[in-house]
Amino acid sequence: MQKLEKVLSEAYSKAKVAALRSRQKCKKYYDRKVRECKLLPGDRVLVRNVGLKGKHKLGYIWKEIP
Repeated sequence: MQKLEKVLSEAYSKAKVAALRSRQKCKKYYDRKVRECKLLPGDRVLVRNVGLKGKHKLGYIWKEIP
């Protein structure tokens, strides 16, 4: 039983390290390609309409705020 606990503990720690490396790698690639969007007062943007009720599978879920 202790052998199983030891094996599972090692597997958990290896998986944790691998997940951390993967997360860092994905962040590095994302940060390399992302461009900052600078919004200024008066810019027109689309805002998601979260007040919709029911199914809107084909409906327009964005509303314009002038």
